Amino acid sequence: MAGLTKPVRYTVLFLVVFTCIAYTWFLLGGAKREYVVTPVNSTYRIIDDTAQNGATESKMEVNKTGALLECNIVKKSQWPFCEIAISLTDHVDKGIDLSDYESVGIDIDYDSPVEGERIRIYLRNYDPAYANLTDPIS
Repeated sequence: MAGLTKPVRYTVLFLVVFTCIAYTWFLLGGAKREYVVTPVNSTYRIIDDTAQNGATESKMEVNKTGALLECNIVKKSQWPFCEIAISLTDHVDKGIDLSDYESVGIDIDYDSPVEGERIRIYLRNYDPAYANLTDPIS
């Protein structure tokens, strides 16, 4: 740095200090943005085919760390199903802004006596043009 002019030395010093501060901020989690969905900050509900004259039996246990959904799916209706609905707000038409997030992680443990069964995940957004407040599937 001996051959550099005074303004260039100050610029280099500023960039080195700024880089060190920014890197430390990143390592300490300053750039990490996370929204963890738990029963404490959201509402969990069971939705199954009983509203469509189905016979599926379902029950759910909720604690501070998660929920356990047990379903006995009975093939009485045309499309028997059992699901857990997680609402991030108390009012479905007033959601939260997730535009600052770039990914979603889901931690699910699944056990089924039937081989080949699978889980489907639906992320629903409210739109007043077609959504019905009384129908959680709309």
